[in-house]
Amino acid sequence: MLNDRQKTTALFAAVVFLVVLDRLLKAWVVSFRPEINLLGAWFRIVLAKNQGIAFSLPLFGRWLEVIIVLIIIILMHLFIIEIKKTAYLKAVLYLAIILGASSNLYDRLKYGHVIDYFSLKYYSVFNVADIMIIIGIIGLLLAEVKTVDKNQKISQDINPC
Repeated sequence: MLNDRQKTTALFAAVVFLVVLDRLLKAWVVSFRPEINLLGAWFRIVLAKNQGIAFSLPLFGRWLEVIIVLIIIILMHLFIIEIKKTAYLKAVLYLAIILGASSNLYDRLKYGHVIDYFSLKYYSVFNVADIMIIIGIIGLLLAEVKTVDKNQKISQDINPC
């Protein structure tokens, strides 16, 4: 059985692996421009240039880059706080968001848009960095809900009015 330190190390390694995978896939689709049907037309690999933000929402330009940098700085601060509190799972979730956002920011600064490559029919085109950001956000929300539930239970046990 893995102890907490080993679990954290494994999660950290997974996050680093995912950001490397994202960068490699982005380089591959930019170089070769593949159009591969993985599940027919439902799930494909194809180069898409996303000028907007998540899910291709139309927000772009220098202000978006400044906002993204500020968000990354705030997330890095929260990451450090969680490390100091030894809340390693939350720290890894923050790291997933930071690295995913940084990978997409790198694209924005280098190419003027984010490189997306997974296409879901009737949905959107996205990349591994987007998946990391979404998993990190959902994980942090679930951790917060769990913390609130725990605090409410403790409060009820102390003061059962």
